Amino acid sequence: MTTGEVARRLGVAPTTVRTWDRRYGLGPDAHTGGR
Repeated sequence: MTTGEVARRLGVAPTTVRTWDRRYGLGPDAHTGGR
């Protein structure tokens, strides 16, 4: 699931999801390359 998909499901901006990942470690264990 991409950051954009997560953001849409939560009703927040993608930058917010990225901030939560950096600040609280809420992101995935491993990152994959973009499209």
